[in-house]
Amino acid sequence: PVMIAPMSYGALSRSTKQAIAMASGLAGIAENTGEGGMSDAQRDAAGQLIFQCLGGRLGWNIHDMQRADGLEIYISQGAKPGLGGQLMAKKVTPELAAIRGIPAGIDLRSPSRHPDILGADDLVIKVEELREATGYRLPVSVKLGAGRIRDDIKIAAKDGFDFVELDGMQGSTGAGSSEVIDHVGIPTLPAIIEALEALEEIGARERIQIVLMGGIRDGIDAVKALCLGADAAALGTSVIIAGGCIACMQCHVGQCVTGIATQDPEHEDRYKPSIESKNIHRFLETVRWQIAALTRELGYRDVRDLSRADLVATTPEAAAMTGLPYEPQWRVPAVAAGG
Repeated sequence: PVMIAPMSYGALSRSTKQAIAMASGLAGIAENTGEGGMSDAQRDAAGQLIFQCLGGRLGWNIHDMQRADGLEIYISQGAKPGLGGQLMAKKVTPELAAIRGIPAGIDLRSPSRHPDILGADDLVIKVEELREATGYRLPVSVKLGAGRIRDDIKIAAKDGFDFVELDGMQGSTGAGSSEVIDHVGIPTLPAIIEALEALEEIGARERIQIVLMGGIRDGIDAVKALCLGADAAALGTSVIIAGGCIACMQCHVGQCVTGIATQDPEHEDRYKPSIESKNIHRFLETVRWQIAALTRELGYRDVRDLSRADLVATTPEAAAMTGLPYEPQWRVPAVAAGG
């Protein structure tokens, strides 16, 4: 029950997207194009590939829709809910420009909303358009940044999405201001709780699945998400760290020396997809092992048997956000935890 979170070609280099796609194919899990359109290298390497539709519709076309394994309408992301983005001119290479259908070497601004989706009625029409265009073969999902969760989840359920990718404020971005990243949004823990409550209120819990993302770092976090009620978890930042990211926090300026968050040929030449894809694959297999090990440790043979009964809250804040029983005696001491 693990996916790779959306990360765009543009924010990330071509080689990085190729490595992630290769790793997803090796691990047998779904990957997401993110905003930057679909490259041939990514499509060829990935196993299951979800094609994301954003407000700017850059790189969005019927050809790539039909060769995708799933479609996703992006509404917002947890790290900067309600905001668009900007890709600097130095990152808009001729290849990227061709995929997105724009001139090379210009600053690219992504709008914060879809021009033809002004409300729930427009959204359901768009869902039907995507289904019709692909012969009703593909699942259609929506990505929601955690904001007005109760209302947004109910709209998603009533508009006929197959699943929701719910992104908490701990999610990462290379294109957001510190004011927004640090102070806007809803944390991932209360986000999943409110989303599930909303589905229960309209009797849609069994019909629509939720993929939780935003700060999910490993299999341990994924198990906690599953216990809280998520159907799957998605990992983003931890995937690129497994693939060589050194967290130098220079994603937005395009001078990533590892070749990950850059389009500079000199930097990108340092990145070896054939090597880093194996590193990412090993990490994903570790996540799979962690989930299996914890599931067995809790006495189950199937991750679908995990439930809230398998969790306690060790801080009053976690108890307040999740409604779990507060059991401070189970808190791991800082010394024992290596702190």
